[in-house]
Amino acid sequence: MKNLKNRKVLIAMSIVLAMIIMASATFAWVTSKNTMVNEFMNEGFGNGSGLVVNENFPEPTLEIGVTTPKEVSVTNTGASPMLARITFEEMIKLLGNDGAITPQTTAAVPAGMIRVPFDINSVSGGAWEEITGRTFAPALPGTVRVFKIGSVYKACHEYEPGKYQVVNFSARANADSTSFTDVVLSYSCYTEGTAKFNSWNLAHNYDKWDAQTLLGIKPADKDKSTVNTAEVTLTYGSTFAAVPTQDKWFYHPDDGYFYYIGVLAGGETTPVMLEGVHLEGTANQDTWQKHEYTLVVAVEGLQANKAALLDTDTATGPAAGWKLPAGSLLNALNDAIDTFNANA
Repeated sequence: MKNLKNRKVLIAMSIVLAMIIMASATFAWVTSKNTMVNEFMNEGFGNGSGLVVNENFPEPTLEIGVTTPKEVSVTNTGASPMLARITFEEMIKLLGNDGAITPQTTAAVPAGMIRVPFDINSVSGGAWEEITGRTFAPALPGTVRVFKIGSVYKACHEYEPGKYQVVNFSARANADSTSFTDVVLSYSCYTEGTAKFNSWNLAHNYDKWDAQTLLGIKPADKDKSTVNTAEVTLTYGSTFAAVPTQDKWFYHPDDGYFYYIGVLAGGETTPVMLEGVHLEGTANQDTWQKHEYTLVVAVEGLQANKAALLDTDTATGPAAGWKLPAGSLLNALNDAIDTFNANA
């Protein structure tokens, strides 16, 4: 098993929240959409009057052969009974030139290249010593910092406050290392690569993606990533059903949504829907340390009303409801509404 922590593997799993709230029995639906993207650890959020996402995401790195926890559920924080459904958007990006580093003689970044990031925490504390108050010839730029432990040196370029780039440093030190001559610096860069994006419901909810690069895949298999089907799998909670079933999650491949078959009263929470992201043991370490993978979870809520489930586009505008066709999914959600109302 190969651990990719502290390397260039980023799993920026993020959440988008989209709320659809029915205003009255006149079937005029008022909609609102709130988009928020947080990388790494995310907390529940919302507009204070509807659904919020609860997320447990303790480890924002992918490890070969391991399932990284990414637990998602939904809570109704409002007073109105709500229905909930979820869809995904994904991005995977691989560096160009097989991730090879190209040194640059100046700090300027050429077109088509990106800086190799430097982890400043790797030299914080411990035995690492920052070399200050020394003489360098040629002199170091003010943005370059050099660290030393024994005979090992590391250097970085602070190109923005708190953002660092790897710098290759070589020099000739005098006997007591108080001065350095023949200083040579190079600034490490990657070649930009290509990216693949996909919106499971084809709606392009997340405005970070370039709409022209979306794959347009509505997956039949909920367990496979749409941007890397061979190596990335998604794992789910135990409350999934192959057919629409009360109090369980159901994936509907016709529209790319996961539906919770039940009505959430105020304060109620669904069972865990997504549990984690798994990177197959056959994945190549050298390749994956140069990937960036992002999973966006888009949650939509609709007030529990049968007419809202059937709402369709009209000449005056698009539907605010879910436009569900006749079938087992619509029947199950209607039954859930009836059961809720009978017990209210």
